[in-house]
Amino acid sequence: MDAEQFVDRVRKSVMEGAVDDTLAILLDPPGRRPAPQLVAISEWYRGLAANDREMVGRALALASHGAVFGVFAILDGARRIDDEPTPVGFQLWSEGKEGRKLLSGGLHDLVNSENWYR
Repeated sequence: MDAEQFVDRVRKSVMEGAVDDTLAILLDPPGRRPAPQLVAISEWYRGLAANDREMVGRALALASHGAVFGVFAILDGARRIDDEPTPVGFQLWSEGKEGRKLLSGGLHDLVNSENWYR
């Protein structure tokens, strides 16, 4: 798997999956006795007009993209998470039958290369 394939799969399974799963939970909180906070936000969401629900989905997509972009920027070395004089570095590798490939280095740019808006 190369970096583009990895980002495409993260985009589908993580970014889109998080939004879809959250919207499903907002419509129907899971469990026999969902947390009161979850019930309250579900009631609020279900009371919204259709266009407002669509806007909530767009806001969730924005948050999902921001979270994934931030993690990729850290892996790529474009964003720091420490205050050390020598920054901590990270690398993400893929290992498979085609061998070992370095994925990090441009992941945050790749995640922005396709439209992620809803």
